Amino acid sequence: MENRQQPQGGSASSEERKKGGCAGGCTEGSRKKMTEDEFYKFIKEGNGYLCGRKRGPVNIRDCDVDLPTGASLKHRSQFKEIWERYFNQLSSTNGMDLDTFPGDAEVANTLPFNLNAFKEEDKEYQLIMDLAQLAIEEYNKESTLYKYKLLKIEKLNGRLTGYMEYFMTVKVQNLTLGTVYETFQVHAGAHPADCSKRVFSCLPKGGALPSVEEVSVDTVQSKPFLSSVTE
Repeated sequence: MENRQQPQGGSASSEERKKGGCAGGCTEGSRKKMTEDEFYKFIKEGNGYLCGRKRGPVNIRDCDVDLPTGASLKHRSQFKEIWERYFNQLSSTNGMDLDTFPGDAEVANTLPFNLNAFKEEDKEYQLIMDLAQLAIEEYNKESTLYKYKLLKIEKLNGRLTGYMEYFMTVKVQNLTLGTVYETFQVHAGAHPADCSKRVFSCLPKGGALPSVEEVSVDTVQSKPFLSSVTE
């Protein structure tokens, strides 16, 4: 197993923290001090995962491959392919869709969640549901054509930055059309200190419906809101 050094730089020193240098301005892992509003803007730029960075294919050199905990050096070439697929999926789907995960590694900061592992009384489960509901409510306020009702979360990924961020694929019912069901993608988060909630983006997957006349009715059956959460 490789020995890893603690990353240097990128966060305030312990002495600075003791002096209160981070109060209201320093975000762990950032290269500069940010206010709360500046960090929110940083996350929202680029509509989510990329934070404004340019999209593009990811190619990793063999020497840069970060092996997850417990992996053997002889498997480095295989993990190169896994890492490239992982990062390309994150960037191309705005953090929403992952079919591969490298494992426990420092740079694998976005993790897929097993929704079946949650219980309805779990605090994190309740937080995720609240964020999904808030996202749809905010979308409804801005939408002049269609209104929606949240039915269930179908897929969930998450990462920890200055927020506890969640990337959710959710099923909703189009209340305006009644029998039409759609898929939305939600990027939302809660601040670790006080759990204040923020919606960074909420959009129909694949684009909004064009018009009432052009919509074809989906036959997906509605299910109860809380008890129907699946992977």
